[in-house]
Amino acid sequence: MQPLFGADAQNDSMTPQQVKMGRAALGWSSRTLALQAGVAPNTVTNLETGKILRPSTLERIRAAFEKAGLKFTKGKGTAGVVVTVVV
Repeated sequence: MQPLFGADAQNDSMTPQQVKMGRAALGWSSRTLALQAGVAPNTVTNLETGKILRPSTLERIRAAFEKAGLKFTKGKGTAGVVVTVVV
């Protein structure tokens, strides 16, 4: 299994900070994210504390965020989120 975070992380991985920022931007609790992604609430907690998760689980969480209009960004030494508001 590939590491989720750190120097060896994949370029498209989500950082714990991005997950927290994404939830805050959408006004979601960890339970809401878990429901939207179809994962257990403790899975979201594990992700936000930096634990390694299966790639398929990460994809479910990313898909839930993207369905809600959230995009993950990466720059030189920075990571963030952008929310697209659909009217």
